[in-house]
Amino acid sequence: VLAVLSAPSKGDEKAAIAALKALGKGVGQGDKAAQRGGAGNDEAFGGLCRAVQQCMAFPTGGDRYVFLCSVELLQMAVTQMSSSLSGLDLNLGLGKTFPTLLERTALAGASGDVKVGVASDKLVQMLAKHPK
Repeated sequence: VLAVLSAPSKGDEKAAIAALKALGKGVGQGDKAAQRGGAGNDEAFGGLCRAVQQCMAFPTGGDRYVFLCSVELLQMAVTQMSSSLSGLDLNLGLGKTFPTLLERTALAGASGDVKVGVASDKLVQMLAKHPK
């Protein structure tokens, strides 16, 4: 399911959405994964940010539902994982993802997609109010 995230291309939108939703199901379970020898929350958060970057930077990022699912995943990750992350890890992950998010928001705004703009604004407001 996650293989599509390595280099999503035009036509992979549904697979990218499925991959993002699968990642969303694992958000907040980093402690369990670390106990099993998997990635901890810091590595998992970095991976989630990278997955969102991949989806939004490639042609699949132009799809409205890929964008909305990416924003939802970022909101969920910040909300559920930030308590176990350092402010540095949180800001580094988001700092790499944010330019792509803003670029896609601008492109969607030019095409008149209000829902994408509103979702992006909500994410930015949530991040601005976040204590870390």
